[in-house]
Amino acid sequence: MSEEEQRRRTIERPIELRKLALLEAKVNAIYQSLAALVERLDDIDNSWRNMSPHDQVLLNIPPEELDRLPWTKYPSGPFGEWTLTRNAPTLAEALRREPTKSLVVAGFEYRLQGDGDKFIARWPMPLRFKKNIQGTVKSER
Repeated sequence: MSEEEQRRRTIERPIELRKLALLEAKVNAIYQSLAALVERLDDIDNSWRNMSPHDQVLLNIPPEELDRLPWTKYPSGPFGEWTLTRNAPTLAEALRREPTKSLVVAGFEYRLQGDGDKFIARWPMPLRFKKNIQGTVKSER
């Protein structure tokens, strides 16, 4: 090996080691970023699992999407509407998880109804009814 080759190797070796160290630092940074991302995803997943069905519905179904469902007005009054459960499977699943089978979302109360929960009914929230002392139904509007 010539003296020139030895000198070049002596100079190149530290450069190669620095490149290797830089590459190792980049790999470590990527690994730490991925580990932090996995931890964050686990936190999000745990938050989702601990979230109430109502909040899950709010995150999963924009109110505009609920308004676009094929709602049919009840013939008995101007306020209530209904649709088939199959038209809103995400909402229906959230309603099934609630003990009362009802949720309030974007100013409407949604409730499962019918045999086998075949229907979802909705009413505007300001339209609440309560029984007065004599037992008759009175609107709070």
